[in-house]
Amino acid sequence: MMLWPILLSVFVQTPDPPNPPPATERVEVEMETTSSQGTPKTTQGLQLKGAELSHVMSISGLGNLEMEMSGIFRRLRPSLVEVHFQFSEESELKTPILTSGMVMDNYGLIIAPVVLDNDRVEALVGGIKVYRTDGKDFSAELVAWNAHYGVSILRAEELKGLAPEFGHGLWMEEGSVTIGLGHPFGLPNSISLGFITGRQRGIGKARDLMQITNPVNVGDSGGLLANRHGQVVGMMLTSLSDAARRAENKLKLFVAEYGSDSLEGAKQAQGISFAIPVEVLFKIFPEHFKQNGLSSRRIGVLVEEQIHVLELPGQQPCHKWEVVVTGLIPDSPAFASGLKPGDVFLSLGGYPTNSLQELGVAIHSTDLNTKVVVRRGDEILELALQFEQ
Repeated sequence: MMLWPILLSVFVQTPDPPNPPPATERVEVEMETTSSQGTPKTTQGLQLKGAELSHVMSISGLGNLEMEMSGIFRRLRPSLVEVHFQFSEESELKTPILTSGMVMDNYGLIIAPVVLDNDRVEALVGGIKVYRTDGKDFSAELVAWNAHYGVSILRAEELKGLAPEFGHGLWMEEGSVTIGLGHPFGLPNSISLGFITGRQRGIGKARDLMQITNPVNVGDSGGLLANRHGQVVGMMLTSLSDAARRAENKLKLFVAEYGSDSLEGAKQAQGISFAIPVEVLFKIFPEHFKQNGLSSRRIGVLVEEQIHVLELPGQQPCHKWEVVVTGLIPDSPAFASGLKPGDVFLSLGGYPTNSLQELGVAIHSTDLNTKVVVRRGDEILELALQFEQ
């Protein structure tokens, strides 16, 4: 059956004061319909008030958001697992540890937020079970761990083909959307929406953490953190309130970091959580993540963000952020390009470089042979830059 194009005509009735009637908008939808006898019916008209029309027109935007979030959830879900550590009945550690875990490659490599001391390793006679999102379980072995970040690598050799697509977490700016996926309080595959609210945070000896608004409850730790494209950019670690409670109970890391006066307030904190960027995970376990799917380029330049105040004739003073070169590493691509301390980055490969995050995106997005534009004093220079293969 042939469908006629939709014709949208809007007529606005202008009211006269002092008692204006509500504005009325007429929407005429021209379409071909068929009666029970198979003969075409006439064009139909629909009259809506302005608020009703606004509601109808907004459905498509909400629908697109809903489909996008559902699609990201379906894509991420197989890469989230539940990890069970079962100890012997004779040990003092009878309570099993249940946590989320993140699949890191297509051959059963998993990261979980647990570090086992020697006593727990000896008591781990019940083994480690990894539960896939469809409920099937796999046996896993402990491969390596890092006490500073409180994470371990596990391998379940039969758990294959579940690696997510990774994105750069260290280059996400404050305000960037984050999507979390975890098992809060044993509620499987729970999704959350949040934002980056800070970077380069630290808890104890764990550094370069992402501060997020996504809730990290008991069971969420070890869950996935993704960007709006569905790329995994980090692993959810803990909330500030939970870190404070654990510090008070045994670790005392929070008191050492922030002082005892802040402890009670931190225990009541809301909307402050932390995640480990995937680049940090790859860095602390380099022997296991040589092929991690993320581009890694060395430019060899030291930079800092600075505020540049502009004072133009006839205008009020204003400001903008700039990324300024503070040092160069010998024999690096930046050194060979002719960059000098004091240069201000303007663009790299056509990408803007007004912040450290934009510079990071440009470094990993541009061609190997590219151009960098900088301001040196009153001059604008374009320099050839070649990244190492």
